[in-house]
Amino acid sequence: MSAIYNQLLMHYRDASGKEATSYLTTQDQSDEGTAPYVALAVALQNCSDCAVTAIQLQTTLLAVGATTDGAYNTVFDRGVLFGTITGTGQPTRLPIVGPKESIFQAGHALIDMSNPDVVALVAEALAVLGSRDGVPVASYTRGRRQEAKPTA
Repeated sequence: MSAIYNQLLMHYRDASGKEATSYLTTQDQSDEGTAPYVALAVALQNCSDCAVTAIQLQTTLLAVGATTDGAYNTVFDRGVLFGTITGTGQPTRLPIVGPKESIFQAGHALIDMSNPDVVALVAEALAVLGSRDGVPVASYTRGRRQEAKPTA
């Protein structure tokens, strides 16, 4: 029988009105609602040109994120942080929808893991995200752009 686990849904909207959803797994498998994930939503908003519009986990919390202009400001563009789950080494990913250009290193292919907004996002993600069994993420060690649209 499959395990039942909490999935946290982060909803985004870009400046053209297109929407996207990221599915994240929480460490906490109880029924706490969205309050523990507000700081994660803020950290994701700080790394994104898209608006974080809602957080959903058994209940929905509407967010007040705003879109901004930027090179990768559509819901089709993504950055992704790569990490591992504590003790198992199981890989995990944290998508950043519509990533801000400022979170990338020169060349715009790799995420700058020392960028203050990325550091804050990683800290929030380590505090609340985990595997489907509730095992916490051990670390996020690298990140890259996943190009959804060609650059001009």
